[in-house]
Amino acid sequence: MMAFAACKDYEYDIYPINYPDYANLEPGNYWVYERYKLDSNGVYTPLGIFDSVFVEKDTVIGGFIFYKYMEDQFGTTPGYEAVFLRDSLHYLINSAGQLLFSSENFSDTLWDYTITILNGGSPTSIDTICDIFRKMTDDNLDVSVPAGTFSSKNAQLVYLMYPDFDYGGPVRKLERRYAENVGLIEETLPFFLADQSKSYTVRRLVRYGNN
Repeated sequence: MMAFAACKDYEYDIYPINYPDYANLEPGNYWVYERYKLDSNGVYTPLGIFDSVFVEKDTVIGGFIFYKYMEDQFGTTPGYEAVFLRDSLHYLINSAGQLLFSSENFSDTLWDYTITILNGGSPTSIDTICDIFRKMTDDNLDVSVPAGTFSSKNAQLVYLMYPDFDYGGPVRKLERRYAENVGLIEETLPFFLADQSKSYTVRRLVRYGNN
C-alpha cells in the first residue's frame, strides 16, 4: 500500500511543460517587412522594398503537424516559396529536420554544414568555401523595428569563410531575431560571396496580425 501511494503521488506531480511561442504558426497569421541596407558602420538605410509572409494552412508530414509558411525572401517571380515548419518543445524545425531556433538551448550548435565546390583543375579536386553553424545568442535582447520594440532571441547563422573566398571578411553573420507571440522580427538576408562591401540586406518587421 505504501509503494502504491508513493507512485500515485509522483504521477500527480508530473505536468506537461508549456514553452513560450516564438514562431506564432497559426493559419492566417501574416507579417510585413521592409528591407534595409545595413552598412559596416551599423547604419540602416530603407530601400522602400516590402515583403509579406503568411501561414497558409497546416498539413501532416511524417505523422507530425507542420505549417505551410509562405515567404517572399528574394522578391522573384512567382515570389512566394513554401517552407514547412513546426514547433517541437522549444525548437522550431523544418520538414527536413533542421533545427532553426530554440527558446531555451543557448549552449549547443543547432545545425552545421560545410560548403564545397569543384575547382575544375586536373585532376579535379574540391575546395572548401566555408563552414556554417547556427547557434542561439542575444537572449532577451531588446530590438527596435518599425513595428515596435521587442525582447528577442537570435538564431544566428555564422559563416567561417576560407581564405580564397573571404572577399567580405573571414566571418559573416546572418541574424534571425524572434519575439514571443510575434514571430520573426528581423532577418539578415543571404549575401553574395563576391560582395566586398561588408554590407547586408536586412528586413525588419513593419506590422503583423491574423486575417
